[in-house]
Amino acid sequence: MRTGVPTITMKSCLLVNYFYAMNDPVSRQAATSLADAGWQVNVFHAPPGDGHSSSVPTSVRAFECPGPTFSIPIGPLYRIAKWHKFRRELQLWIKTNRPELVVTIMLHALAALPDDPDQPFSLVSCVYDIPSPRDAGRLDSQIFRKGWNRLRDADVVWSSDVYKAELAREFGKLGRSPLVCHNCPPIHDLPKPTWPRDPWLRTELRRQGAEICDQSCILLRAGAVGECGGIEATLEALRRLPGEYIFLMMGRPTREYQTKLLARIAELGLRNRAFLWEQPSDEAWNKALQGADVGHLIHGPFPPGRMQRLYELNSSLSNNRLFLYLAAGLPVLSYDDSRLDAIHKEVDCFRVLQVDNLVEEMYQALLEMGNPALRMKLGEAGRKAHERRYSWEYQFGNVLGAISQNKESGCAEIDR
Repeated sequence: MRTGVPTITMKSCLLVNYFYAMNDPVSRQAATSLADAGWQVNVFHAPPGDGHSSSVPTSVRAFECPGPTFSIPIGPLYRIAKWHKFRRELQLWIKTNRPELVVTIMLHALAALPDDPDQPFSLVSCVYDIPSPRDAGRLDSQIFRKGWNRLRDADVVWSSDVYKAELAREFGKLGRSPLVCHNCPPIHDLPKPTWPRDPWLRTELRRQGAEICDQSCILLRAGAVGECGGIEATLEALRRLPGEYIFLMMGRPTREYQTKLLARIAELGLRNRAFLWEQPSDEAWNKALQGADVGHLIHGPFPPGRMQRLYELNSSLSNNRLFLYLAAGLPVLSYDDSRLDAIHKEVDCFRVLQVDNLVEEMYQALLEMGNPALRMKLGEAGRKAHERRYSWEYQFGNVLGAISQNKESGCAEIDR
């Protein structure tokens, strides 16, 4: 881990997220890191949209901008009204409180800032997802265009992997690529893994009807429960495997996909072996990571259209759950995306599956993962990579350093 991270002593920082920031690991961790580095951190964001909300860290203050009052809070008119209200309230907050540093998370937050060519604050912007221009609606198209144009005003820009950094440079017409800060968990979020695994998950699954035994192998998909995630192929492979193999999915699927998924689980006779935890608490999420045996990262194959275009712009190299698996000491079942080749070679915790033959390759990989000694060996390699490089503290150190350097340069200009 890096040492000697510069301490920042500027007075006031505002982090902006158009959605609920505390449910977003990047927003939450950036706010906490800035507070730890000496900033007085405020967060301006929207209320949680789905009722699930992680708590606000004690080191920051949060201001929620409620949406407009509509009898039915959906539809284009509601989205337009929400956007204009958020932008108006944010600009009033900035004018009233005059922060010295503003950190925007994604393009909506950036586009919502005041139109001031002589902005009275330093601007730091994060772009960790690249939206597909072809698939944006009329309102989002305007917001994205404004956000990309505004990105050139930022003093520091960071993205969550080298490929997104290059795309952000291209879309934002930047003079150089943004810094790279992988979407990793903090070093102390998850304790050092243990083998045998933490027993909480096995006890909870047994309570929910799973037939858990000493030889059980629990495969965990921590997030992104939806179409084109290899879930259906995994269920097919699971049906061919012995009963000690269990598949747990945690996330927030659409209602339509959840209905379809549960029906397929029942059809395959896997009700005691495949489980969906919708919107688990933060505590349950972390305990599941500590108790599982294998991490599920699969994406694809994708049909032509919107999802294929999004996939071409965004890879799992930016997925938070990839680095959660490493931190939790889990072997990772990954997939054949060339953008992942470098980390596949760097960290010996992966089994890379071909998505065009996913049922058979998943079956064979899970058979191999039935070996506890192998799981421990691969899991230890992942955890060492987390401690060495893939932690939030290590990754965000570059961003903190650039902010500090920019502050010192600004002060020098003022002194002159």
